[in-house]
Amino acid sequence: MKRQLIRKNRLFLTLLLFLFSGCVSTNLVQTMLTDIDRLKADNASLRKDLDELSEEVDTLRLLAVDTDDSPEMSLEDSVEDIPDFLADLTIEDLPEPDVSPPSRPTMLSGEEVYASAQSLYAQSRFREAYQAFSQAVILDTDDEFQARCYYWMGECMYAQAAYQQALDHFGRVFVHYGASSKAADALLKIGFTYYEMKNYNGARQALDEFLRRFPDHRAVPLANERLNRMRYEESGGADD
Repeated sequence: MKRQLIRKNRLFLTLLLFLFSGCVSTNLVQTMLTDIDRLKADNASLRKDLDELSEEVDTLRLLAVDTDDSPEMSLEDSVEDIPDFLADLTIEDLPEPDVSPPSRPTMLSGEEVYASAQSLYAQSRFREAYQAFSQAVILDTDDEFQARCYYWMGECMYAQAAYQQALDHFGRVFVHYGASSKAADALLKIGFTYYEMKNYNGARQALDEFLRRFPDHRAVPLANERLNRMRYEESGGADD
């Protein structure tokens, strides 16, 4: 009897182990099936991302082109009666558009990118604003639009105290786009930039030229104020 009981217990234990083993295997298979489903979903997501990246590459290739097809010319050919303070510059010295593609392909118009750049500038995010203006300028070839872009690229450099770069951009506006609405502002900022560079002779010539060319401009009082300040500083008044 005792032996039969032991045999029954052993059979029961064996059955439990079998059932337990089957339960574990079923759970393991279920887990593996769940993992496989998740991997399939991840694979589909990666394939979608790959397709989007492929489209981005195609768009970036279209954007990364040099849009300046105009022949090079000297300042004497582009501006009549060029003032002495710009006489040593040539078009080769002035910056070309930054045609590096944006971080993501843009389907926006030049004006929309320009508006975004203006917003960044208003937030004092000058480096980002500069990049946005440099992207906007390649999206629209209209002279007036490009003059505005280059002018504000100069303002971004001026705000960061990168005065030589600012001078280059303001000079480009004044030389290339002398008939635009930003030509007067650019000439004024050339004078201000020279002032910041402590080149008072260049600043005086630029501001005098501004007053001569644009006597009715709204910024005439600013030009006169800066000329008066230079006279005061050159006379030693700044040291009093």
